[in-house]
Amino acid sequence: MVGLRAHTLVGVAHVARATEPTFTRSAFRKPAAILVDMDGTLIDSEGLWEAAQRRLADEMGLSFDAGIRASTIGTPAESWLPGWIARAESDASVVDLVARIEDEVVDGLRQEVRLRPGAQALLDALATSAKPSALVSASVRRIMDAALERIGPCPFSVTVSGSDVARPKPQPDPYLLAAHMLDVDASRCLAIEDSTTGARSASAAGCAVVWVPTSPVPTPEPGWLVLDSLEHFDLRLVGGERLDRAGI
Repeated sequence: MVGLRAHTLVGVAHVARATEPTFTRSAFRKPAAILVDMDGTLIDSEGLWEAAQRRLADEMGLSFDAGIRASTIGTPAESWLPGWIARAESDASVVDLVARIEDEVVDGLRQEVRLRPGAQALLDALATSAKPSALVSASVRRIMDAALERIGPCPFSVTVSGSDVARPKPQPDPYLLAAHMLDVDASRCLAIEDSTTGARSASAAGCAVVWVPTSPVPTPEPGWLVLDSLEHFDLRLVGGERLDRAGI
């Protein structure tokens, strides 16, 4: 059973915003809450997004190279589709193209949801933990719901989708809203992300960040704990020695 869902847009005045990363050392060792990204972190859905984007790019006569793909990861389609439309000199509607991509992703998720390595262990651990947790995704609500239906019983106390905030990732709003709904300070939360967009969102909200990149990425920002797989999450956080080596 999924816990409380965010239903309304949250404006600037509704949630206190962090102006710079303010996480405490204890947020890594003894976090008050665990906040988890969905696409690419918990579930292996990036292939669905890429396939839908590639088909659209081909139809628009655009070259879907690695650079274009990287620019879309963890970023709302509304932010990059206008550029595609302009390059293709198309009169297509952003709204219509977004709906098409989302429809394809939802259809794919309804057929199968594959968890990332280590994700099931994380879900099991959260289910037996007294710590509150939240699923925080840049995907719209209907995509999140389609994934959760296939995953089955989930341990999250609250869920926040891209539909629930006025400003999506990389802005801090999704993580600030999740912390607010859990009634904890964002600086005491630990966020798990795979994209730089998502990690920057969590960091801007004041969260401690565990970054598990799933594709070649730039150098991580200061303060992020980088893991090469979610399978190593428990090893790094339970063992203080490893955190000491990471300078945390």
